[in-house]
Amino acid sequence: MSLGHGSDIVKGELLPVPEGCVYVTFALCGQISTHSYRIMKAFEDPSMREYLKDPVKHVAILTEHFGETLHIHYPGAEDPTSRTYYDAKYRPFLANEVKGYGCFSKKSGLYRLGDVTSFKAPAAMISRDVHPDIRSYTATFPCDNIEEPVLKFIYKGSLHPTLKDILDEYDTVDKLTFKKMKAVAKEHAYLQSWAFENWPGVHYNFVCRGSASKEENITNSATIRRRRKSLSASRKLIR
Repeated sequence: MSLGHGSDIVKGELLPVPEGCVYVTFALCGQISTHSYRIMKAFEDPSMREYLKDPVKHVAILTEHFGETLHIHYPGAEDPTSRTYYDAKYRPFLANEVKGYGCFSKKSGLYRLGDVTSFKAPAAMISRDVHPDIRSYTATFPCDNIEEPVLKFIYKGSLHPTLKDILDEYDTVDKLTFKKMKAVAKEHAYLQSWAFENWPGVHYNFVCRGSASKEENITNSATIRRRRKSLSASRKLIR
């Protein structure tokens, strides 16, 4: 699964899902998401492991678990829409600055099922200001100085960027501020197509897929058309 700030690249030609790969999305095309914690929770749950490994086979169970916005794309799908995807770009720092409260982040990067047993933040880093649903998965820290223990929570176990990648950046500055960390994440940004190429298999994207607010009022925009087609295609998978 990819954890970070994400956005769909809704332009140009649709890409075919590569052979040997499956792409599972949760947020609708172009919309924001507040549900990254749900896929983290599922990755922690041993009872979900077999379902997550083969979402095509277990589409009905996963849809019941997560909801009907779950869409599965793979090469052998019956509907052509489910065989394609728009590329997505990830900035692997699933963090925000909230004025008056500080900075917050969940684990970030690209993770393989089974490599990390828990995505929860250490108890000492959890803030009561965070919504209860996401509280246990969110660390809080000073915006002007992100220290090493915070970075270890955010990136330990990540395939990209690795914890070493981030700590190497940490060693080059006196203080790693929130602004500087956003720049580091931008340097390590990656595309879904690149992730497929380097780690073929099943990929989960439960983070934001952009903010298409301007397109919401455009009749038959590319984003709106894609949503309609994806909804229709996903219903064909569940019979």
